[in-house]
Amino acid sequence: MVELDSTTQYMAVLREPLWKLARVRRALKGMAFHLGGAAIMVAQVAREARNKWEIDEIIRQMDALGVQSISITNLTALFTGMVLALQTAYALAQFGGKYFVGRIVVLSICRELGPTLTALMVAARVGAGIRPSSARCPSRSRWTPSVPSAPLPSASSSCRAWWP
Repeated sequence: MVELDSTTQYMAVLREPLWKLARVRRALKGMAFHLGGAAIMVAQVAREARNKWEIDEIIRQMDALGVQSISITNLTALFTGMVLALQTAYALAQFGGKYFVGRIVVLSICRELGPTLTALMVAARVGAGIRPSSARCPSRSRWTPSVPSAPLPSASSSCRAWWP
């Protein structure tokens, strides 16, 4: 067996390309595949939606579903903060930590409860504000709401074709 000196071994390692490592090659190939698929999807969505988007309607929906949810979200945060402050003050009174109640409440609302409660309140308001398709077509639904949120449109020909 012929022993190689350190310089020869070092040069042999440098000659082997990095691409012979199967794991690296598979990882890079998979990453390129997924990024390429995402790029193709974004291009197709942009191409299809270029002329079909109604910017005025999008802004109206954002205002109706997002901005108008601020009042209920703030009300929920206010009452949650009051209860949290009361409970925290009661728990910290035993240890003489009443001076830290404000900081604790602010941090817990901002970091943990705020995003969660905001998401729940906005989702609840959006879910309550959007009627199902059966409410738009009275002949499709056997359930009739007692107090509809808006007058229901008359049944169109497409509604009659779906339900006998």
